[in-house]
Amino acid sequence: MGKTTNRKPYPRELRERAVRMVREHEGEYASRWAALTSIAEKFGCNPETLRNWLRQAERDEGTAEVDPGFGTGASVSVGRALLT
Repeated sequence: MGKTTNRKPYPRELRERAVRMVREHEGEYASRWAALTSIAEKFGCNPETLRNWLRQAERDEGTAEVDPGFGTGASVSVGRALLT
């Protein structure tokens, strides 16, 4: 079953502004999560929602941090070994 919601999506401009604020003010907080929590409150959204917007923006821009073990030859080899 799918999750139903009556909430309309946040406007693109609001998402972009919130992400920009995190980037501009992150250094003023003890951690990224502290920045997300504070800024999300100002925009009336959940900090996890803002974190997802930030991660999506990083992926869109090609600046997302990638797990060094993900997609490496070693993991592919292990996966193939499990299939045989």
